[in-house]
Amino acid sequence: MGKPQAHIQTRAHLIAVTEAAEAYEEGSRLTAKELNDNGLPMEMAWSDVGDKRVSDGCLANSDAGWIDIDAPFPSGHMHAPPRFPPGCRCTVKYRRKKA
Repeated sequence: MGKPQAHIQTRAHLIAVTEAAEAYEEGSRLTAKELNDNGLPMEMAWSDVGDKRVSDGCLANSDAGWIDIDAPFPSGHMHAPPRFPPGCRCTVKYRRKKA
């Protein structure tokens, strides 16, 4: 498998990408969680970029498909990406649970 962080050029770039990703993902999670807590059932799915640099843990999370918003992903993570700081390129999608 290739290095997942090959798109990261410097340590400063790594920190900036990681912090921006964490802020974006947390904002999305908080919005979906608030909808869920106020009566609109939500679910989530891990989304990887689909290339050979995706880690095995991220692939397993993606393969889980849509899961309850309060359930852990197969990797054990309860939160959205990045799953690891050196350049995880995944995201989490949210949607209203189907009836």
